[in-house]
Amino acid sequence: MKNFKLIKGTTISKGMILLNLDSKKAYIPFSNYVAHLLQKGLSNNTIDSYTKHAANFLDFLYELRLQPSSLIDDNDISPTSVFDLYYDFLVFGLRADNQLVVQLAIELNKTQPISNTIVSGQITSALDYLLHTLELDSNSGFLERFQLEQKVSSRQQSKILSSSWFAQCIRKTEKSYKHSKKTVLFPRAIRANKGSSDSSDTYEKAFPSNDAFNLLLNQKFELDRKMTLTRSRDYLLDSLQAASGVRISEALQVLLEDIDIENKKVKIVSIDSRPYKGLTQKEAEKLVFKGRQTEKTLLIEPFASLFWDALKIYLANFYQPNMSHQFLFQKSNGRPFFASDKSTMCTVLKKRLTKHLGSEFASQYSSHSFRHMYGVYTVNHIPIISEDGTPTGQYGLPIGCVKILMGHATLSATEKYARKDSSIAEILLTLVNNAIKYSGLTLKDIVLDVKTKKLEEIKREFDKLEAKGKVNHAKPN
Repeated sequence: MKNFKLIKGTTISKGMILLNLDSKKAYIPFSNYVAHLLQKGLSNNTIDSYTKHAANFLDFLYELRLQPSSLIDDNDISPTSVFDLYYDFLVFGLRADNQLVVQLAIELNKTQPISNTIVSGQITSALDYLLHTLELDSNSGFLERFQLEQKVSSRQQSKILSSSWFAQCIRKTEKSYKHSKKTVLFPRAIRANKGSSDSSDTYEKAFPSNDAFNLLLNQKFELDRKMTLTRSRDYLLDSLQAASGVRISEALQVLLEDIDIENKKVKIVSIDSRPYKGLTQKEAEKLVFKGRQTEKTLLIEPFASLFWDALKIYLANFYQPNMSHQFLFQKSNGRPFFASDKSTMCTVLKKRLTKHLGSEFASQYSSHSFRHMYGVYTVNHIPIISEDGTPTGQYGLPIGCVKILMGHATLSATEKYARKDSSIAEILLTLVNNAIKYSGLTLKDIVLDVKTKKLEEIKREFDKLEAKGKVNHAKPN
């Protein structure tokens, strides 16, 4: 930011300060905003994200106030246009048609565009909470309608002196702000985002399974040449995500006690259902849980075999058992790896993808692509095995089963993984056609090794849903 500095406490619960670099004073309403988010019980990651979005918005407004009148006069500044300007700033930046937006992008070093999904989701929610807080502070309507003040009278200036700089940009009205309905700040983002999350879009976000498999094999071969903690941990983390489809936050928070090596099972436990001994407050506040609906996971082959291989190597060479915690993934000093900087983790993954699969591939995918791959595979392509161990010729688990496996709260969240126009599968075909052998098995053998015991567990859960009429039966292709 150009005009402010966001100063965080040692933990999220200790609040934050938004320091105006011009006046050297803290913007008090922002601190109240952080307190409001904490009172709402939002997760620490959500609070961290929302405060950054809110601070950037305030920085934008402050910079807007400083622009020359020659640029301002060309724009009819109104409640709607302020957010229209901010939308253009976020989505287009230096490429915007409006010269005022371009100038703001230059001044604020806005070089990377933001997607409509983020604008209509995270940013809208963050600013909605901000407006609620400001409205509560003033005890009157804040943003039903407002105007950018270009000329301020002497009487108004005297009032402004006792308030924040923000009052110079925004004039409150008497009409009360409606708490019952989320503000529609960026209608263009909503329109652009409609229909963009169809099944084909989800399919494109998924790692191509053969590339994911080659990524893991390359990591294994590299680890065989030289053993390091980073290589071993990365191999273990990537293989767990590929095999189970869990979110990266869920994978990073797995405890050693969550892994049943004998029965080849991994469970994902809610952070609210157990105490976490041995964590500092700062570490504990970085725990994240997305509301997964089940502890069960189903590890799919061939990634499951790679995961158990990676786990064996990691536990034998790098895991430090005598720590005050049980988290599987550790830093070099033994502290939990989940508490590391998330942006650094993303950067490291991009470098890993670039190294093994190329820069173009790395630019298209993220850690969440493992989850998309898992969803697409289990819905469309996983071979169904009969109780006697023979292939049935059918592919894809029922939507209700996959919903359970992915921990979704609703079927609609799972249905996006169903690719209605696909036949069997690129994933199965590429794996079966490979002649690469691993652990004495061909990939064909591995893919067809779907454990009957695990399928029975899924079937029991499915039967429960079916009895309650909560399952939509997908027609086979």
